[in-house]
Amino acid sequence: MLEWEENDEFFQCLLDAVYSKETQVSLVSYRHEGVTKRLRVVSSFLTENGEKVGLVVTFSDLTELMQLSDRNALLNKKLTGFLDRFVEVMIGAIEARTPYNANHTKSMVRYATRYLDWRESKGDVRAGKIREPFLASVWLHDVGKLVVPRSVMDKATRLGAREKDVR
Repeated sequence: MLEWEENDEFFQCLLDAVYSKETQVSLVSYRHEGVTKRLRVVSSFLTENGEKVGLVVTFSDLTELMQLSDRNALLNKKLTGFLDRFVEVMIGAIEARTPYNANHTKSMVRYATRYLDWRESKGDVRAGKIREPFLASVWLHDVGKLVVPRSVMDKATRLGAREKDVR
């Protein structure tokens, strides 16, 4: 193993294991012949009569797993982008069909965002975890209006002439 400056993280991991005299588990980069590998390094001590007499270091090459993880993260980002654009298209269709509904949807999203911000300010960590899907559901809550007949959607009141019967 050649000691290159770009492998400082790797060698520091080994030195930490020796000097801390404790089991160490690390994920580090190691560069060899122009290729960077991601290694899981586990170091533990051999003991004899309760005394530490040696150090055992196990290396696992996780390069392919890390590359797969990076690829999955990129695909997830692209998928999220596609879903965001889908939401934009659906909102555009709802607004085009029922222009009086446009401000309603945007207002609901503003209220939902403020609600989530308030929850986070109170220390609710779950609010941050559900933010994206929750806001997407608020954006899409009126998507059913795309299939409601215009005769129902465009009445001055949703009940039309039957409003008297309901009262």
